[in-house]
Amino acid sequence: MTTNISNNNSTSNSSYDKMISHFPASECIPWLVVLIPECLAIVILNIITIIVFVKQLQSTYLIIHLAIVDLLAGAVSGPLNVYYEMLDCVFEDNFPYFPWLDYLINSVRLFFPSASQSI
Repeated sequence: MTTNISNNNSTSNSSYDKMISHFPASECIPWLVVLIPECLAIVILNIITIIVFVKQLQSTYLIIHLAIVDLLAGAVSGPLNVYYEMLDCVFEDNFPYFPWLDYLINSVRLFFPSASQSI
């Protein structure tokens, strides 16, 4: 008894190519100009908030906690969002696709903003 197994020996991963459409640099650079200062502003302003409220420290624990979570959202999730959005602009068609890395990046980049909203 023989089984017939068909192999798809294509040079590119066609399902991955259908998911991603590449954008020209003229569309990507303005988004970088917006997203990177946004991440920096989130980090800097939350550091200032933490410093101000740590000095007062009476009944401001929840505000400090919120500022720390927002700081992590800007310092961790923000750059991952920039990376995820710029994948379409930077990488070529032969970029290796790792599904586990995609799931890890998506879960981490969505964790801190959702934690910030749930407080």
